[in-house]
Amino acid sequence: MEEFLVSKDLFIEVLLPLPLDRVYTYKVPASLSLQKGSFINVSFGGRSAIGIVWELLEKRPDFETIKDVRDVLPLAPLSEALCDLIDWVARYTLSPKGSVLKLAMGEASLFKSRKRLLKKKPLPDVEDRVKETLKETSLLFTKSQSDIIEKLRQELQTERFSVTLLDGVTGSGKTEVYFEAMDYILKQKGQVLVLLPEISLSAQWMDRFKGRFGFEPLVWHSDLGASARKACWEKVTEKEALVVVGARSALFLPFSNLKFIVVDEEHDMSFKQDEGVLYNARDMAIVRAKIENIAILLASATPSLESRLNAKSGRFHLMQMGERAQLALLPEIQAIDMRLYSKEMTGISKKEGKMAFLSPPLRQALAQVLEAKEQSLLFLNRRGYAPLTLCRGCGYRFACPNCSAWLVLHHEKKRLLCHHCGYGLKCPDVCPSCQAEETLAACGPGVERIFEEVTGFLPDARVALLSSDTLTSVQKVQEMVDRIMGGEIDILIGTQVVSKGHHFPNLTLVGVVDADLGLTGGDLRASEKTYQVLQQVSGRSGRAQKKGRVFLQTFCPEHGVMKALISGDRDRFLEEEEEARRLAEMPPFGKLAALIITSHKSQEAEAVARALGQKAPFREDMTILGPAPAPLFQLGKRFRWRFLIKATKKAPLHQVIEDWLRLIKVPQTTKVHIDIDPYRFL
Repeated sequence: MEEFLVSKDLFIEVLLPLPLDRVYTYKVPASLSLQKGSFINVSFGGRSAIGIVWELLEKRPDFETIKDVRDVLPLAPLSEALCDLIDWVARYTLSPKGSVLKLAMGEASLFKSRKRLLKKKPLPDVEDRVKETLKETSLLFTKSQSDIIEKLRQELQTERFSVTLLDGVTGSGKTEVYFEAMDYILKQKGQVLVLLPEISLSAQWMDRFKGRFGFEPLVWHSDLGASARKACWEKVTEKEALVVVGARSALFLPFSNLKFIVVDEEHDMSFKQDEGVLYNARDMAIVRAKIENIAILLASATPSLESRLNAKSGRFHLMQMGERAQLALLPEIQAIDMRLYSKEMTGISKKEGKMAFLSPPLRQALAQVLEAKEQSLLFLNRRGYAPLTLCRGCGYRFACPNCSAWLVLHHEKKRLLCHHCGYGLKCPDVCPSCQAEETLAACGPGVERIFEEVTGFLPDARVALLSSDTLTSVQKVQEMVDRIMGGEIDILIGTQVVSKGHHFPNLTLVGVVDADLGLTGGDLRASEKTYQVLQQVSGRSGRAQKKGRVFLQTFCPEHGVMKALISGDRDRFLEEEEEARRLAEMPPFGKLAALIITSHKSQEAEAVARALGQKAPFREDMTILGPAPAPLFQLGKRFRWRFLIKATKKAPLHQVIEDWLRLIKVPQTTKVHIDIDPYRFL
């Protein structure tokens, strides 16, 4: 973009990182030079504010008083491509442009110091370092892998927008394949962005990257302090960082020479932001690639139906890897029908004095693997000790005062916690309702309860708990991975965090404690998500030369998800899912949007919802469901009502919602959240 040194009166429109969908006009003093995207300091509401130049105006606007720009910050301007992305995301998600700009600007601390951090602390020449480390490697690839690597390189050589879906079974070497594509870009001195679902869990990915390239990528995540975030920002801008790995927010970093994007585990729900600007980072990464006119690769062992359909229609290039690397075999998966073990489970529970949740076949398998000095993994996607605590005397249940949710018992912390708002209280000794002692009972299992059960019948086993409660930092993840790889742990017990990207060669058994857990509720993607999670966690087993086994404890072995996992016939299951969605005109064959109305006052939330309901548009290409109290009616002291809008592919969904919301005046104390393409229905 052209820079202007002001010699006469120049007026600009400024976008501020505030939840506002408008720009503000300022005059540029003759002493300042700037351009579109420049970071500037202005006076706003009696205070100093940092914004960006959104537009240069050709003539003076019709305002009597126009404030001057205070200063231009010594930072590289946002590129035209990034400004276009901000505009696109705002229009698609129906969010204020200022809120999207805040995603790109990050924390205010980035802009507090005018002195550039890089000048204080010189860095070695990154290009020289990369040239030294990007030497030819002696990696052995199968013919299938080599063919895909060559196709990816050919795609990158075109230097134009394209989307490739890399569909490969767990352990097939997808990471190593896209590393080769990254190698090509790095040799051209281009920048690469890799998006991972949860950056804090990526310790092994980092090790593999450093082993392949000889240097560490720049990491962008929420644990970074202010100075580290500022350094990252400047390295990206100055092309000091050639490879950036991060979660959702890394998508909005100000790359100056971005040439390739990778979205690993593209199906993962973590890519959907569920507060603030409600965007899907996978989808917006595709948009950024299109704006930048570069290639993007989506990788997954269990691609989303959306990506699968795009590949089938030819909008995405499809590359498939159906075999595991290094001759490793796919694990044998079998269901344990829990209905057949009801008497035995009752007997075990009586003997151990507590409800048992692990069936005899799974217990036997755990003992065998322990005897063989191999490792096992027990998976249950439920944190804490028990999801519900009640009084056996009066029936009182411990609920969150801020949310429509039960408090979860955490034995380690000796607290009852709300997993929605964070409210907690110390575990009481007596029932707060009837004052009875020793009547409080923990109902249902969490991973802490499974830990207790395993250490009870296998007292000599070295057992570790893996959840977001225990893996609270990148360092703790690395320490845990080192212990597992070093053979210090026999049995891992974990939530969904264990299903993502880990490679443990000595792990030969996976037991899913409750395979039916994700199949309940009104989520249209329930079966798809359950299949993805169980397939991913199953893929942790037998990733080296040792054969792996997977046990699915289920009360519904006849369910399509279980049958698909056991038979290995993924495509048939997905085709049936696609057909069901097609008939219902649900995504990816239709559009969905949700409106969530929230207020601290229950009556006010309901009144606004009903007022909207009375003004709801009637169209043949659209169905509006609601208003209705949200399943999670109270969240963080705010009461919630919902609409669900179901539309055909060609329906003007965004315009209809915008026109609809203009028909009523919403009180300042009430908020209306718009969720385009919702993934959660709470």
